[in-house]
Amino acid sequence: MGGLLFSLAFVVVVAVFAVRAVRGRWRQRRQLDHHVVARFDDVDALVRRVRCLCGRQPDRNGEGPRDHGGWGVELSCVCGRRRSMVFIVGN
Repeated sequence: MGGLLFSLAFVVVVAVFAVRAVRGRWRQRRQLDHHVVARFDDVDALVRRVRCLCGRQPDRNGEGPRDHGGWGVELSCVCGRRRSMVFIVGN
């Protein structure tokens, strides 16, 4: 009986660690958003409105041109989420 309880407790502990690992990877994965804007001045306005899941405004890590002619902004948050926003000027 003691061996059965020990093995059941072991399975529960492994399941808890697996769930925590999956949740951590899910939170750290990068979101990729594509936006069509009228002009590049709209990029700053859209980036200022972005909020993390924790409610804070993310930090801007970098920005620059992308391969397909768009403009990209990399954002990261204190809660661990990363976001990549790609803006394409559509006139």
